[in-house]
Amino acid sequence: MKLRSNEINNKRKNSATALSPREHEIMLELAKAISSEEIAQNLKMGKRTVDTYRSSIMNKMGINTLPKLIKFAIDYELRL
Repeated sequence: MKLRSNEINNKRKNSATALSPREHEIMLELAKAISSEEIAQNLKMGKRTVDTYRSSIMNKMGINTLPKLIKFAIDYELRL
């Protein structure tokens, strides 16, 4: 079980480097645990655009729930 967890974390770490600059911005906003509407306002884009980026990030990271994505984003921000 521990090995599987490490494999997943390594995949996510490597995938994080594959994020676009805009996806990095979205990740930093997600770490604040704010709504898509607030992220959209902060980054001057539409809510649906934020949702699309969030979905893309989740697919790249292999994350299937929003709480897990927010936790990953917080951890990601702490590593920067």
